[in-house]
Order: sequence, then C-alpha cells, then structure tokens
Amino acid sequence: MQISDYPNVVVAGDVSALSMPKLGYIAVYQADIAVAGLESMRGDSVAIPPYRPEVFCIMNRGGSDATVILSDTIHGGGRDIAKS
Repeated sequence: MQISDYPNVVVAGDVSALSMPKLGYIAVYQADIAVAGLESMRGDSVAIPPYRPEVFCIMNRGGSDATVILSDTIHGGGRDIAKS
C-alpha cells in the first residue's frame, strides 16, 4: 500500500491506484497492510501481510433473501463462491 514515487506515503481504499472493486471489506484489508508498513518504517519488527485481494459482498435482495459472493479469481486465485 506504499506509493512508489513517495515512499513515506501509504494509502488504502478508494484512493489506491489498484484496479479492483471499491468495497469496504477491501479497504479494511488494505488498511491492515498499510499500518504494518508504517510500523515497519518506524523501525518496528513486523511482518507485512501479502496483498491477496478478494471480493466479499453480502447483498440484501429484499425480504429475507440475500446473496453472498466470495471470490479471489479476479487476481489469480482459485476461490469463487456465490450462494443465495
């Protein structure tokens, strides 16, 4: 989540240049990586998690109907689940 042209700047969420769906779930995941990067820059001994994005979305379809999607195939993964 570090900006290559500005090594002291990290970002997460919609402001990142990563091409992917804009979901709060992904922003929180990116924020965890950004915080680990900041801690590392500060000199703390922390492991920076690898960035392996996935889409996780729960959609209310009205009444008691809903659909959940969990997929990492957009970035080369092998999990693609949709359940109603």
